[in-house]
Amino acid sequence: MLTIEVRYDDGVVKIRKFGTGDFKRWTILKPGDEDRVTGWSFDRLRRLGEGIWEFASPLPATAGA
Repeated sequence: MLTIEVRYDDGVVKIRKFGTGDFKRWTILKPGDEDRVTGWSFDRLRRLGEGIWEFASPLPATAGA
């Protein structure tokens, strides 16, 4: 199970992943970006909404990522 927190700030999507050991670390996505862990785009995460969300599992690593 993957748990993330999604927030919006100054036109960017901020994602914080739980269970990483560094709770203060945010991933910043700008328009056109895609989150490497969830595989979701900036726009899709904006539609999801702010809050804490659970995903079934993280995406597998891909070559070149």
